[in-house]
Amino acid sequence: MTITPTLLRRVLWLDALSGLGMAALFLIAGGLVSDLTGLPRGLLTGTAMVLIVIAGGILLIAARDPLPRMAVRTLAIVNLLWVVDSIALLIFGWVDPTSLGYALVIGQAVVVAVLAELQLLGLRRPRLATA
Repeated sequence: MTITPTLLRRVLWLDALSGLGMAALFLIAGGLVSDLTGLPRGLLTGTAMVLIVIAGGILLIAARDPLPRMAVRTLAIVNLLWVVDSIALLIFGWVDPTSLGYALVIGQAVVVAVLAELQLLGLRRPRLATA
């Protein structure tokens, strides 16, 4: 699969906007999400705050021209750590989610893993200028 710098920038925008969307959901409807998923409300609120900070950083990265390779690489690593933490949350029993909670945690981990892979693929493109 070929990831052009333009497509990589779009992946970054998608990463930031999806994170902001999840943060908004958790902040606006955190009680309902908690009731449906069995995930603690405090975890959802804390996650929302982290997502806002990360999304802000991603937007700064995406706005740079050329895209800074080290920042994109760091973001991909952060995304992969997010996936590991999400799975650890379930494996080690740190939460007691409902079936919908499992689906939410696993689903978002899969999306984040795909975004990280696309970011790493984008770095392999020789046309991506370094900054």
